[in-house]
Amino acid sequence: MNSGFEFPPHRITINLSPADIPKGGGRYDLPIAIGVLAASEQVSKERLRNTEFVGELALGGELRGIRGILPVVSAAFEAGRRLVVPGPNGAEAALVSACDCLTANSLLKVTQWLSGTEDLPGACINSMSDGHHNQLQSKTVKQSDLIDVKGQEQAKRALIIAAAGGHNLLFYGPPGTGKTMLASRLPGILPTLTEQQSLATAAVASISSNGFEPSHWGQPPFRSPHHTASAAALVGGGCCLH
Repeated sequence: MNSGFEFPPHRITINLSPADIPKGGGRYDLPIAIGVLAASEQVSKERLRNTEFVGELALGGELRGIRGILPVVSAAFEAGRRLVVPGPNGAEAALVSACDCLTANSLLKVTQWLSGTEDLPGACINSMSDGHHNQLQSKTVKQSDLIDVKGQEQAKRALIIAAAGGHNLLFYGPPGTGKTMLASRLPGILPTLTEQQSLATAAVASISSNGFEPSHWGQPPFRSPHHTASAAALVGGGCCLH
């Protein structure tokens, strides 16, 4: 109603199948709104045939960004579908450069695009759609490096060998001896991740509570769990469904 449309006065049933997949958050607001408008014939259905929508709606009709946009964009690309995402998610969505992804800042903009009266901008980083990977690489944050470590020659040698050969490495010792400090330097001497590896790590970060920071694109991740963390906290728990 705040976007200038009429809410249907009759009963509305929304089917979120398959029912066994958990659903939560406001990511379904935009597709539900578009479905209601299309079912009540207030918007054109022509562009709905090959398009997916995701995004949270504010009461005024503005689109808000959501967490976990990267897995959504990847799934849309694999399915060969166009995707419309909120404007705040545009930079992250642009990481999947091959996907046909558009951005919108309000429900009204989406409906105008559906009617063909206005175009939606493509997802891009820093308002540039070409060569965004190169620009992103140039804006990556500086990682910790071994040059900052004084002493610890044996441990630094172990890190270099592990990084060069792709080996596992275990630091063992009492608190305060520099184990975490040294381990945090390992990503700084590892090679830049491939695009596939970057997408995989970014997708995991995207669904986390902290989200994914595009400036970390291509950088090997580092996690520092507390020493009291349980095995379930580290690797997850529960039963697996096959």
